[in-house]
Amino acid sequence: MYANPLWGLDYATREDMPTAPMAPEDIKNLIEQSLAGAQARVTTDGLGHYEAVVISNLFAGKRSVPRHQMVYAALGQRVGNEIHALAVKTFTPEEWADALS
Repeated sequence: MYANPLWGLDYATREDMPTAPMAPEDIKNLIEQSLAGAQARVTTDGLGHYEAVVISNLFAGKRSVPRHQMVYAALGQRVGNEIHALAVKTFTPEEWADALS
């Protein structure tokens, strides 16, 4: 048995233990590398919960679900592992400008 002193949880094997949370900057870089020309802002509570705001021309003409799928695809298997939970807000540059005004 492996123990997690933070939460007092026991795991049968080391492989069952959750992986360490990612740095927000690493998540930002993965998104921006995968979605050409995108700008991402990522924040965290430090416990694996993140919020990402992603601005990209690639979102033009797409509804919310396909936009979110694009962001999740950029992160792959990390979601549910290093990234325990991710809230995503997506905007085109025009939508972002409107949101700021």
